[in-house]
Amino acid sequence: MRTHLGPELRPVRTEVSGCVFVEPDHRRRVTVQVRPGTLPTSRGQATTIAGRPGYARPADSSENGADRLVVLVDGEDDRTARLLEIRLRFQPRKGSTQGSDSVDTTGIEKLDALAADIAARAF
Repeated sequence: MRTHLGPELRPVRTEVSGCVFVEPDHRRRVTVQVRPGTLPTSRGQATTIAGRPGYARPADSSENGADRLVVLVDGEDDRTARLLEIRLRFQPRKGSTQGSDSVDTTGIEKLDALAADIAARAF
């Protein structure tokens, strides 16, 4: 994680299932989750990362932040397929007022490399 997105990310406990990493200034939040399921047919652009089929949804931006989502599937059967979801969320830095600070999405292009690394090592 830190190799791709920098040493500032820290694991945090939340009510979200999966692993969540956040920077101290709250600018970036990464959520990694594995769950049962199959790929939806219309959620984004088809992709293959680390030999796994999946989809990537481009960054949706607003004054409140920007999201990039990559989902990969392992398995072909509805009963045994697992999804690896990795979401990278950019938002205004902690302490800034909404809309007053443009959202810095530097590093968003590194999410596919992070997904490939996670898929190759653990999925």
